[in-house]
Amino acid sequence: MRSFFLTLSILSSLIGLFFIFRGWIHPTLYNKELSKENTTAVRVTQVYTEATYRVVLGIGFTSFGIFTAITGFLISSDKVRKEIAFLIDKITKNTSVSSEIDESQDEKDES
Repeated sequence: MRSFFLTLSILSSLIGLFFIFRGWIHPTLYNKELSKENTTAVRVTQVYTEATYRVVLGIGFTSFGIFTAITGFLISSDKVRKEIAFLIDKITKNTSVSSEIDESQDEKDES
């Protein structure tokens, strides 16, 4: 399980970094076209919108990678497992006690 989270985290972070760098370099690919005098504002806006889209997509992938790494770390932690087991045990005990109380109240009401 730990290797799954590690692989997913590294893979999504690398994909995110790829998109960030691609968006960063994107306007320089159109440098000659954008430096012409007859370039329209629409074309300039389109180039920078594409670059921004790639950077935002990269940030999303990188954030997912970080979130996956944190989730994998928390799941593999024994302390967290014990706390979750304790809370689940506590919830099930409270539920069974409250259902027993409800049943005893129903029996008293019937008599």
